[in-house]
Amino acid sequence: MRTANGRIYASTPFAIYALDSTDGSEDWSVELYEPSDVTCFEGAFAPTTDSVYLGDCRRLRAVGAERGRDRWSVGDRASVYAPAVGDGVYYADGTVHALDAGDGSVRWSVEADGAAAWRPALVDGMVVAGSTDGRLRAFDAGSGARRWTTEVGARTAAPTAADGTVYVGGSADDEGFVAAVNAADGRTVWRSATPPVESAGFVGTASTVVSDTVFVPFDDGTVRALRRDDGSERWRYGAETPLSWPASDGGLFVGTGDGLVVLDPAEGSERRRYETRYPVDAIAPTDDAVAVGAGDEVQVFDRP
Repeated sequence: MRTANGRIYASTPFAIYALDSTDGSEDWSVELYEPSDVTCFEGAFAPTTDSVYLGDCRRLRAVGAERGRDRWSVGDRASVYAPAVGDGVYYADGTVHALDAGDGSVRWSVEADGAAAWRPALVDGMVVAGSTDGRLRAFDAGSGARRWTTEVGARTAAPTAADGTVYVGGSADDEGFVAAVNAADGRTVWRSATPPVESAGFVGTASTVVSDTVFVPFDDGTVRALRRDDGSERWRYGAETPLSWPASDGGLFVGTGDGLVVLDPAEGSERRRYETRYPVDAIAPTDDAVAVGAGDEVQVFDRP
């Protein structure tokens, strides 16, 4: 789920919807490619002022932000593309691709075995892709030239970049980990400074970075606040079910199996809790509200 252009963009396994953020009315919707055959996951799209770039299960598509009409599409693979948008549009599916945002023409494509179809990170003129083989790979955003490769674990999730550092979670030796990697040279700054988790604790989604803290969801139902400088744990919040990707905008918004929890980013205490009928799988804060995707519903709550 994302917010842009006065709209809330939400997805189901079968379609993406553009909703008016004031009253929830549908502005437009786009069906995904062969919905009966392939299931897409939440978050495989990126809205901008004039376009929405979306992973259509087997294609990367650009549709107009105003009416949802197709502008262009590329690809024909059984993958889900989660694009990152900067000077161009970038995605990975075993190969890392850079496209022109305006017409979808290919600027470059580089084979990178293991580069997974998660959203890459853009940092300091580079595209950094996570992988199923435990490596982070960085490519020059302009030319596609490989800048560095570094091994961080057995499998990584989507990376997040902030201030010249790439943060990535994943699993190695049946334990979850978080690593901070210097974007300039691929050097690991720190790795998994948190205590062991009770279960495998795989980090399956991207981290959220705010100020001097990295917020990381683990699949054992915890979200942890780690210091950006050394990875030490500041606080831990536990839920009974796996957590959705956290979002931060003045507070830390975390989805659980029965609602939305707003945490104090500094100490992890609960500020407010909202109940939902289904597990929360997407969160999008706006200036005065927070939109939540839960099951096949979108709910909008006033900001606390």
